[in-house]
This record gives sequence, C-alpha cells and structure tokens, in this order.
Amino acid sequence: MSTTSGLIGTICACATAIAAVAGFGYYLGRDTAESEVSQLERELEMFKSAQDVKNALEYLDDLSVYNDNLFRFKEYEEKMATRDAEIAKLSSDVELLHTRLADSELQIKDASSALLIGRQTIGELTDALEEKHELNDTITLKEGQSHRFSASAIVVGVQSIYSSRAVITLQNEMEFINVGQGFTIQKEDTRCTVTLRKINENQEATFDLICRLRKSS
Repeated sequence: MSTTSGLIGTICACATAIAAVAGFGYYLGRDTAESEVSQLERELEMFKSAQDVKNALEYLDDLSVYNDNLFRFKEYEEKMATRDAEIAKLSSDVELLHTRLADSELQIKDASSALLIGRQTIGELTDALEEKHELNDTITLKEGQSHRFSASAIVVGVQSIYSSRAVITLQNEMEFINVGQGFTIQKEDTRCTVTLRKINENQEATFDLICRLRKSS
C-alpha cells in the first residue's frame, strides 16, 4: 500500500515536471518565434525604407535629368529667339539695301539722262555759236584773176582752168583743185575752207569760202 502510494507520488511528480518543462518550452518557443517575426518585420521595414530611398534617388536622378534637359531647352529656345531676331534684322538690312540700290539706279538713270541732255544742249549751243560766227563768201574768177576774201584775208588766184579742175594759188601755194574739192586753212581762231564749186562754159571758176570759229580742244 505504501509502495503503491509512493509510486503514484513519483508519477505525479514526474508529470508535473514534464508539464513544467513543456510549458517552459512552449513559452520559450513562442518567444523565439515572436522574436524572429519581429526581426523579419524590422528587416522588411528596412527593405521597404531602402526601396523607398532607392526610388527617391532614382526620382531625383530623373528630376535632375529633366531639369538639365529643361535648362538646355530654354537655352536653345533663347538662342533660336536671338537668331530669329538677327535674321529679321538682316532681312530688313537687305531690303533697305535693295531700296537704296533701286534709288541709286534711278538717280544714275536720271543723271545719265541729264548728262545726255546737257551734251545735246552743248552741241546745239556750239553749233549755234559756229553758225553765228560763220562767214560765207562766193567769187567767180577767170584765168589770171585773183581775189582776197576780206573777212578772212585769204587770197586765191587762178592760173589755169579746165573742164572739171583748175590750177590755183592759195595763200602763195600752188594747188590743183577739182570741182567739189576744198582746201582748209587754219587762221588764228578760225577754220576756213575754199571750195571749187563749179566751172561754167565760159571757163570761169566759182569758189565758195566758208569760215567757222575753230573749236577749242
């Protein structure tokens, strides 16, 4: 009886010990599991934070590239605006040059026309002046006769007369002259021409004298 009671007590003590050990193991395992879960949660949070930081850095990089591209675009836009202004100014300058060139061509044309008119006027005045100072004289001579044109002091003498020519003395020089032919004599500021105009059936020779004011060179 006492032996049986001792055995039961021993069994109860063992069961209590086992229960205590099991309870301790349970709590120990639970604490360990909870610790591991907390560690995993902390690691997950750290991973998420690291991922957020990575994303933030990538975003900042993208933003930096965007800002750089935006700055370059603005700079390019400013350069284009400057060049557009320069092109507009050059176009305006070219148009102004074309206008000035057209005006210059018109002025040159007007000046050329005025010069031409001036030359024509000068020529007309010169001709009028010569006509104004023109001295005309006509004389008919036979063989052996001479004549002094009083206006020019030119002397012509007739030696021989033929059907279409004559032998004359002009200013003390013997000349052979045909009908229609003339000799020019420069005398001071006057140019005179003696021309054999005709020979008639009476063997008379008609001479024309034309004197004009000599043009200055």
